[in-house]
Amino acid sequence: MPNPEISKASPTGNEQKGKKPTKEFGPVPNKIATILLRPFLYGMAMKHWDNPEYRELLHKNERQGLLEGSILSGKLWRPTINGHHLEYVEGTTGDMIGYDFHRPKKLRNWRNKPIRQHFEGKMYVIDFDENNQYSPDQYTPTGAFDPAIANNVLKMNKLTLGEMLEKGYIEETTYKEAYTKTGKKTQYSAALIEIGEQSVYRVTQKGNSVVHISPEGGDKRKSPKEAQSRNRRKIMDIFPGPAPVPA
Repeated sequence: MPNPEISKASPTGNEQKGKKPTKEFGPVPNKIATILLRPFLYGMAMKHWDNPEYRELLHKNERQGLLEGSILSGKLWRPTINGHHLEYVEGTTGDMIGYDFHRPKKLRNWRNKPIRQHFEGKMYVIDFDENNQYSPDQYTPTGAFDPAIANNVLKMNKLTLGEMLEKGYIEETTYKEAYTKTGKKTQYSAALIEIGEQSVYRVTQKGNSVVHISPEGGDKRKSPKEAQSRNRRKIMDIFPGPAPVPA
């Protein structure tokens, strides 16, 4: 069944075809603009130091977007932090919820420790393919578009779900397929009996590391507990009945 969130996407990608391509800085101006940009990013991190999502601006690996295979939706079944259960999370209006399966193995922070897998906030994409020249199966190397580079900031857009699907940065699939492709089907087999055929979005190879879910400037969340209070969570083992179907 098509995800109802798509119907809320407006305008569509087709309505954007007349849009002029984003202008980029030349090599030297890009370096200068990037140098000027860094103090702003570091200042944001320091201003919101209590919020780990802003501290991530300081390290390249932590600045990367969701990796290929990550799942996202406005209402999402995702593994808990300890991985023992699946939790049902409903974001506030306009927010997206995301989970990155591969982050701990592929990316490390400056202390060489795994980085977080849970994301809540507004969705952005570094739209490097404005003319839709690349297919969803063409892999974007992790780190190819660092959001701390000036030209990449110019490409960062808040696209609708419809535009993201049309451009191939994400695809619509089922929980069963998404968890199977990441090797987690057996681990969460009991839960997938209930939710396996429900729709969810998945980051494609093309969307690897360029799809971001980040808090906006006014977001005052300071800890995982405060972040949890903004959403409604249900743990599968505690609520073993039929899984709620996102409206």
